[in-house]
Amino acid sequence: MNEDDRDVALLLKKAAEQVEIEAAPYQAVVRGGRRRRARRRAALAGVALAVVVSGFAGTAAFEERPLVNWDRANPTAVQRHVYDPQVTALGEVAGRRLYIEVWGAPRDDAELREQKARMVRAGVWEDRAPKSFPPPAVGETWYSVYAPGGSGGKEPVASGVEAPLDGDLGTVHVTGLGMRRLAMGEVSPDVVRITGDWSAGSVKGTITQVRGLENPWFTVEGDAELKSFTTFHRDGTAEHHPQ
Repeated sequence: MNEDDRDVALLLKKAAEQVEIEAAPYQAVVRGGRRRRARRRAALAGVALAVVVSGFAGTAAFEERPLVNWDRANPTAVQRHVYDPQVTALGEVAGRRLYIEVWGAPRDDAELREQKARMVRAGVWEDRAPKSFPPPAVGETWYSVYAPGGSGGKEPVASGVEAPLDGDLGTVHVTGLGMRRLAMGEVSPDVVRITGDWSAGSVKGTITQVRGLENPWFTVEGDAELKSFTTFHRDGTAEHHPQ
């Protein structure tokens, strides 16, 4: 090799050293595939997150909707106590316990006929000769106050139908029980105390929440003649009710 050849070889070597060898095409392809897979994974994760969020939102929206309880929205006659009354103890008068039983309102004539038959068997109503007025009727909630009698019977004290209150007091029943007198009836939920003013003096009454009726009941035991009632309200006021 002469001097010229050596000079050319030296120049080629220097040129080769200055050339930057890039990655092989295969490695570039692999890196490109990895980038595409990463982008697809990120996209799928975003879709999954959107589905989860949408699911939670849908669940929340579903939970906010009121669930219809068909049994409660359309109760049967048995559930409304048309044939089987609800009974509440009202207290004791003249040594005898008093109870009030409430019969739910029948919706039609068929329910009314069956209710009357049950009342006759229960001893609180007689088909031909009602023990009180008004008799049971469609759409009316009927109640009967009684004292247990001998041999498991019932001694009726008062009965009637539930009616909206006009003021503090509803229908007032005054009756005798043994040697004592008894006044009772519906009272406004706003009344916290009631007294009965008899000719012999003032007597504090009892207020009881009755199952099956919208308003509570009061009972006031006394003697002689009932003159008036005094009701005391939650706001501290009082009202006088002459009889």
